[in-house]
Amino acid sequence: MKDTIINKTWILLLISVSFICGCVATGPVSPFYRYETKGKVLISPPYLQVLLTEYNNVNSALIKVNSPYKIYSYQSERNNKFLSHPQLSNQSAMTEPVMVFYSRGKINIGKPVGLWNDDIIIVPSGENSLIQVGKRNYRGYLRIKGLPDNKISLVNIIDLESYLVGVVSSEMDENWPQESLEAQAITARSFAFYRIKQSNLAGNQTRIFDYDLTDDVFSQVYRGEECTGPKTRQAVEKTRGIIIVYDSAIFNCIFHSTCGGHTEPINMVFGGPDAIPSLKGISCGFCNQAKYFQWQAGYSQEEIIKMLNLKNIQAIDDILITTTGPGGHGTEITLKISGSSDIIMQANRFRLALGPNKLRSTNFRITRRDNVFQFTGRGWGHAVGMCQEGTRGMSHQNFRPLQILEHYYPESKIVKIY
Repeated sequence: MKDTIINKTWILLLISVSFICGCVATGPVSPFYRYETKGKVLISPPYLQVLLTEYNNVNSALIKVNSPYKIYSYQSERNNKFLSHPQLSNQSAMTEPVMVFYSRGKINIGKPVGLWNDDIIIVPSGENSLIQVGKRNYRGYLRIKGLPDNKISLVNIIDLESYLVGVVSSEMDENWPQESLEAQAITARSFAFYRIKQSNLAGNQTRIFDYDLTDDVFSQVYRGEECTGPKTRQAVEKTRGIIIVYDSAIFNCIFHSTCGGHTEPINMVFGGPDAIPSLKGISCGFCNQAKYFQWQAGYSQEEIIKMLNLKNIQAIDDILITTTGPGGHGTEITLKISGSSDIIMQANRFRLALGPNKLRSTNFRITRRDNVFQFTGRGWGHAVGMCQEGTRGMSHQNFRPLQILEHYYPESKIVKIY
C-alpha cells in the first residue's frame, strides 16, 4: 500500500541524524511503500552511543580486546569510523583482561599500554572483533570517559543494526516466535531513531547526556552478545532499515512486557501533550497466558516510607488510586498521611520507586492487613505501546509482524529508510 510523500517533519528528522550517519541521500524524495522504498533515505545505519550502566561512574573496569586495535581521542564531531579523530596509538590484541582507570587527568589501559587522554575510543580491527567488558562481549567500539574524582564511564559505540541484535535477544527469548522477534526488531529500531532525534534536536548546548541510550529498562535492555542467536540475528537482518512512523514522522514507540489486557495513552502514564493516535492505548486480548498477567506483592508501611524517601513521615493511613487510564492502570496515586497533607504522585513513579520487578504494573488493587499493604495486579511494565507478551499470543494465532505492529500502534506506517 502506497504511503504519502515525506513531509517537512520527516525531512527535519533526517537532517538531525545526518551528522551521525554522514550519508543522507541526495536527489528527489520518493514515496514510501510498506517494507520497500524506491529511493534510499540513508545509505547505511547510524552509529549509537550506549552507556553501559554497570560501568557508569566507577573506579575501574576490566576489559579485553580480541584483535589488534587503535586508540583515538574522542571528539563530539563524530563520524561513522572516527578516522578523522586524532589517533593516539596502535596496540596488539589483549591475551588477558586488563584494568582501565583514570588518574591525574589520564586514562590508563593496563600498565604495558600506558596513559592517554581523558576521553578516548578503542577501535578494534577485523570484522568479527569483540570487546569484553567484565563478563560481556560487545561489538563496535568502546569509549572510555574520565570523570571527576578519578571515576570512569564506559560507552559502547556501535552501528544500529549490530546493536539491535543485542537488544532483541535481551528483550525477548531466542525461542520466541519469529514474528514476535521481527516486530521487536522494528520497534527497537524505531525507538533508537527517536532517541537520536531527541538528542540532536536538543543540540550540544542543551543536552544533559552525551550518549544516546542506556543499556537498561530506562531505554531498552541491551546485553551485547550475551544472548544472541540465529533467530534474533535473522529477525534484525530481515527487517533491516524498517521503522514505524506516524504522519511521516518518527515517534516514541515504546514497549513493555505485559499490558494485562489493555494498553494506555502515553500522556496518562508519563505526562505531556495528548497522545497521537498510535499511542492512545488499545484493547490487547493476547497476553492472558503470560506469566505475570496476574501477580501479587506486599510491602510494609516502613518499606514504602523508605523507598519513597518520605522524610519526617511516621505513618501512612491509606494508599488510593485516584485516577486510572482506559485500560485500568492507575495514573495517579494519593497517599493519606497521618497528621499531614496528602501526597499525590504519578503512579508510574510510585511503581518505579517500589521496584518495577516486584510492583510489576500500576494496574492493581490495594488491601491492607495490619502493617502490610497488599497489591494484587495484572501485567508487567508501564503499559504504553507494544505488549511483548501480546506479540507472542498474536504470533501463535498466525498474525504477521506488520499486523502486530499495526495493532499496537494504530494508524502508524511501516517504512524502510535504508
